[in-house]
Amino acid sequence: MKTTILSMAMLVASANLQAEEIPVKECLYAGPYRVERPVMMDSVDLQGKNFQDDEWLKAH
Repeated sequence: MKTTILSMAMLVASANLQAEEIPVKECLYAGPYRVERPVMMDSVDLQGKNFQDDEWLKAH
């Protein structure tokens, strides 16, 4: 039992030692994807201002 666990641990350790870093030179890009608007439950915010379409994509 102990020898099995020890041999498995040695196998995992040797696999980690042989790992290499692979540089990525190309990337396949699939898109562009449409950005869907969220479902509007209410047309005003807490301050009473109406939501505008150009505000959806702004990041704060």
